[in-house]
This record gives sequence, C-alpha cells and structure tokens, in this order.
Amino acid sequence: MYDFFKKKKGVIKIKIAIDLDEVVFPTYEVLNKMFFRVFGKEIDWYSFYSKGRFYMATEEGKWTKRVLMNENFYKSLVARSNAAEVLNSLTNGRNGYEVIYWTARPSVLNGATLRLLEDNRLPVGRIHYVNRRRAPKSKLKIVRQERINIVVESDVETIENLRGFCRAILFNTLNNGKCRCDKRIFKLKDLRFLVA
Repeated sequence: MYDFFKKKKGVIKIKIAIDLDEVVFPTYEVLNKMFFRVFGKEIDWYSFYSKGRFYMATEEGKWTKRVLMNENFYKSLVARSNAAEVLNSLTNGRNGYEVIYWTARPSVLNGATLRLLEDNRLPVGRIHYVNRRRAPKSKLKIVRQERINIVVESDVETIENLRGFCRAILFNTLNNGKCRCDKRIFKLKDLRFLVA
C-alpha cells in the first residue's frame, strides 16, 4: 500500500503527478480536430495505440507523427479552463503540493514544453518524458521512485496500473468505460476539492 504523506522538515509535502496531454492541455482533442480537417475523419486511436509502427507507416500515421514532433503544435495549445488557477492554488502555501508532470511528448520538446507551462501561467515543475507505448509501466516506476501520493491521469490502463501505489484520479473527457480508480473528475476545478 502507498505511503500517502511524506514528512519533510516537519511539513507534510504531498507530491502530485499530472499528465500534461489530455489533462492539463486538450492535446489529443486539438490533434483530432486538425486530423479531421486534413483527412475528413477522426484519428483511429485504436490503431494509433495498438498497431504502433504499422500505423505510423501509413499516410495518416506519418502526418500524426509530424504534428506530434512539431514545436509549433505545442506552442498553440491552451491549458484547460481553470488549470492555472487550480494548480497554482495547490502549490502555494506552507503545505503546498509539489507538482510533477509527465508526458509522452518527445524529450527534444522540453524547451517548448517549459515555455508552454510559463505561457499558460502554470507552476513549473519537473517533467518526466515517457515512451507512449510503455507509459503505464514507466509511470508506475516514476510513482514508486518519486514516492508520488496522487496521480491525475487520462489513460485508463495507466490508472489501473497505479492503483494501490498512490491515489489514482481519472480525468475523463474521452473515455466513458469502466475503470477502477479512486475518483473520476471531468473538470480540473474538481481536483481542488479532492486533494484539499
């Protein structure tokens, strides 16, 4: 079972890991709208995630990969409503949370990602870059190494993998399927009440 609180110099410091893409930023929603304008249909997310390099070899896959590797795509993203307000309120104060981000973006986009956080007035914290195909296992490793207390994640498989190691909160905008999570939220402002 997880150790929810970690003492640090007499103050309880709680670590919260938040997925940048699809929790803080509507990255895949924006990508899907762009894809629709080009191809006249939505992204086949099943093929994107399950067929990997075979999907990326198609015209649609090559286009998707080009966009996901493009700094300008990330520069154009705007954080979800209330993201700055909520995350800044969590990190302020004597017992403020430590925010740690993770993303499946390539690490070569670190500079663009840091600028994106600053441009959206989000608290700047450590960023872990994980391989999209191994994300659930990589994120579990981060949770264990960093002793993360709370995770806010949009991926059901990752949430299922993290249960028992931290408080797992599913941020859900796309998937209405069943998930064994500690809590499900649909707006970031709801996070304030869950972790306070």
